Amino acid sequence: MPLSLSPLSSLVLKVVLLAGGGQAESNAHSHAVHVRSLAALAVARGVPAADVTIFWADGTEPGPDRAVGDGAPVPGEWILENTHLDAPTNVSTALENTEFPGFTVLPAKREALKKWLDKTGGKLGVGDTLLLAVTDHGEPDPKDDRDTRITLWGERLSQSQLAADLSAVKPGARVVMWMSQCFSGGFAEIALNRPNTCGAFSANANQIAYGCFPELAGRTDVGHFVHMLDGLAARGTLGGASDWAMLRDDTPDQPHLASDLLLTDWLQDEAAKQGVTIDEIVDRGLAAAPADAPERLLAARITEAYGLGPVPTQRAMGERLSELEDLLHAAETWRNLWEPALTSGRRWLAGPFEVHVKKNATRQEKRLVRQGFVSQLAALARA
Repeated sequence: MPLSLSPLSSLVLKVVLLAGGGQAESNAHSHAVHVRSLAALAVARGVPAADVTIFWADGTEPGPDRAVGDGAPVPGEWILENTHLDAPTNVSTALENTEFPGFTVLPAKREALKKWLDKTGGKLGVGDTLLLAVTDHGEPDPKDDRDTRITLWGERLSQSQLAADLSAVKPGARVVMWMSQCFSGGFAEIALNRPNTCGAFSANANQIAYGCFPELAGRTDVGHFVHMLDGLAARGTLGGASDWAMLRDDTPDQPHLASDLLLTDWLQDEAAKQGVTIDEIVDRGLAAAPADAPERLLAARITEAYGLGPVPTQRAMGERLSELEDLLHAAETWRNLWEPALTSGRRWLAGPFEVHVKKNATRQEKRLVRQGFVSQLAALARA
């Protein structure tokens, strides 16, 4: 389903941005960067600020609600990890309050979201669109199924709960979900059961996502949300943005659409009916599809972007993935052997040193002490 950020005058586009963060210590500054960026893009494309609602952490409460790092790690500080010199000199993040001037800001709580959906979402009519964008932490389904969770402020919102709350939006209105949190793919289940609903997701229901960690807050090139944002600005549709992210987001994310889940479910059912594998059905379809079909061209660009080489069939892709799994297993084996040796080496180097940092030391004072230790340990390691 296409989504344009330039609404027709006769239709309504409501934009909801959701970022709960759990609590201040775990609410990464990058969430605020994401929210501000999408809100600004929506307004720049003609969406009135009054039609953009932000459900953020504790809302407009004055207390700290996000963790902000200084954005400048000490070069070479990996040498201090797992030693007694690390914690006392660590430049910890600061907790700060967040404001979004010019926009309606409500707490990222289920009750607040449900009230908004009942009141405002319920007024949306045929052809109107609700865009629900999530940049946040997510949690898996405890039963290892698709009922995954969004981390709100001090609570969780499950896929089944959101599906129930969205019932306030009339079936004739479109609901478009953009979800970049871990385990976000579980929410595609809503699109399978609700009419006029679709979405783009950063990861499958059983996989973590990447891009909302504190050390990434100052970067504009990492993670599903930032690539979706760039793609939406460049392509103008959510589907085009997802394709954009697939080609450029080289983190462990797995960008996909709700339609991909629909297709996967259909393939599984059809394979069971025919008594064949999914690979056989896909390869039959590929053989019948023209060489310049958009999906084939996109697949070719993806395999080229990630250095997979020519992969003409689904069976060949399975073989290539099996090869990569073998390489990954070998790499993990070497990592498991190397990490204890590295930790022992670090601790041996750091053993003779003592650390004295006053309790009220500033971040700059800790940074200077940390830089000194890094320099001395590096010299010892080279010697």
